[in-house]
Formats: sequence, structure tokens, C-alpha cells
Amino acid sequence: DSTLSDPQYLDRLGKWAIADKLDICLAMTQSEIIANFGGAQRIAQLDTMLKSLEDRQVHLMILSLGRTECMIAQLKAVRLLHYFRTEDIFGRDSNELRKHNSGRVLCKAALIQALRHNYNW
Repeated sequence: DSTLSDPQYLDRLGKWAIADKLDICLAMTQSEIIANFGGAQRIAQLDTMLKSLEDRQVHLMILSLGRTECMIAQLKAVRLLHYFRTEDIFGRDSNELRKHNSGRVLCKAALIQALRHNYNW
């Protein structure tokens, strides 16, 4: 849903850089990753927002149909990873999301419900 990132079309690869395409995400240059987050100014705004949430002791998590390794690598590249515990980044390849599926469809809503229950939210 492009909450943190804004997927870019990579002309040199002829493909979109979306988090479920691990090979593409891991092949991105630093400038492509920065563009994928909306540019340096937007990354600074995200940093300010995430810092504000951290200061208020908000427990941050990421739940995405992208691949966990891709999300971690890109957050690290733009220096935003430190706002998240890696065990709280749930991608399509995470055991937690796979446990909450509906047939062959991964169900983010079911994982959110389970997390709410686990944390008494």
C-alpha cells in the first residue's frame, strides 16, 4: 500500500522495484532505494515521524506482502531500520504471516488480530 515506500520502475531492469521481488530489491543502487522511499526529503520526514512515535514509546511493526529480507535491507539502507525490531517486521515469507492464511491467500487481517490478542491491544 506504499505506506513507507513508493515503488519505482527501474529502467535498467525493465521492472518495478516492489518488496515481493527480492532479486530486484537486492540489486537496487542506493539512489534507487532513496527514490523508492520518495527521495531524501521524504526519508527525513519519515525519520522525524518515526522518531516522534519512538519518543512516545509506540510499538512499531511492519506487516507487508513484501519479502522480509527486502524490507530490512531497504530500511537499513535509508537508516530507518533502527526504529523497528526485526522480529516485528512481518513479510510474506514470515512464519507468522504464513500461519494466518486463508487457503493459498496470506491474510494480514488475521495476523493483526492475533497480534492484538497477544499484546492485549
